[in-house]
Amino acid sequence: MSKISFLGLILSVWLLMSCTEHKPQIVDTFWQINLRHNPATHEMQEELSLYVTGDDSDGMEDLKALYIINDQHHRYWNILASEWDTHQIREEQWVGSSRLVNGRKPHWDRGVYRLILMDTGGSQDERDININSNIFEWQSIPFPSIQVSHEGIRIEGDQREYLIFYYDVDGTLISSIHTLSGYSTWDQLKPSSQDTIDYIEVYTLWEEEGLGLITGPYVIPHA
Repeated sequence: MSKISFLGLILSVWLLMSCTEHKPQIVDTFWQINLRHNPATHEMQEELSLYVTGDDSDGMEDLKALYIINDQHHRYWNILASEWDTHQIREEQWVGSSRLVNGRKPHWDRGVYRLILMDTGGSQDERDININSNIFEWQSIPFPSIQVSHEGIRIEGDQREYLIFYYDVDGTLISSIHTLSGYSTWDQLKPSSQDTIDYIEVYTLWEEEGLGLITGPYVIPHA
């Protein structure tokens, strides 16, 4: 085979690979700062809930990782496909995490973050988000008052709607249920697999600020 024909073959293969490679695309993003309060230890922590919905002609299984980069503070996070949470909403698949923390800092640094969605071939797409939520003194945050007993749970607070998350002893989310402020019995709220429940957390949205409020964990007795 001549050098010219060999070079032509290599170029043909390279062009074919370039034409068939499909770059991933970030279609949309969702982020929210959640303020977590542990009533037993009185610890407070900001967590970032971050999800993207992507498009890859090679299939969503071709996606490898999501990177979050803050150039100003020289910090980055990565969520591997084997570790991220997946949520199917209508016909869109969202991937990401709801419990990202900023190291040992109680707050997330405000500013611009670059999101990079990468596939297994190294191709990537990038999108910026601007985390600009207000930072509050912990004492001024309207966490709900929660009382848990053997019979039920009482939730009192400024918000009307709440979401109860049920976890097993390993910290795996079992299910969730919406409820309103006030008193409810466990018979009204517990899912069918009651014996596997170890503790709950209560979530609500602080609508005026667009911040999530999470209180817990609360260990509940088995029925």
